[in-house]
Amino acid sequence: MTAAVAIAGGQALHVSLLGPVRVRGAGGRDLTPASRRSRAIIAYLSRAPGTLLPRQRLAEMLWDRVGEPQARASLRQSLYEISRTFGPEGATRLTIERERVALTAGRIAMPWRPASRASAWYRPAAMSITSSRASTGSPAGSTTG
Repeated sequence: MTAAVAIAGGQALHVSLLGPVRVRGAGGRDLTPASRRSRAIIAYLSRAPGTLLPRQRLAEMLWDRVGEPQARASLRQSLYEISRTFGPEGATRLTIERERVALTAGRIAMPWRPASRASAWYRPAAMSITSSRASTGSPAGSTTG
């Protein structure tokens, strides 16, 4: 699954969520952070671009085995790594506030979203429930009791 996030200024940020998380900037430049947790933050934020999410939620999800002060410090370090990896345009790609953070975006296109919210490249046939149920032998929409 690939998310194409339009960034202020018209530059797109492409986040691939199938397999290892990969981030590409303008011209295909690799913007993938080195750490797994930084990549997880980008993946999580790319699902709701432009939505400011509480830092506490990210810290609790990714550093659930350490105390809150350590989790928040680790989150700060990961956000710094993401900003550094994104380079000079980092300020336009990531919104970081004292208590919230977001991947700055004008739109996002993901193939799993409903057709009414998807971009022009979305093809409903690619996600046919009928074709996936055909392999099980049960007709689409039927249930077994």
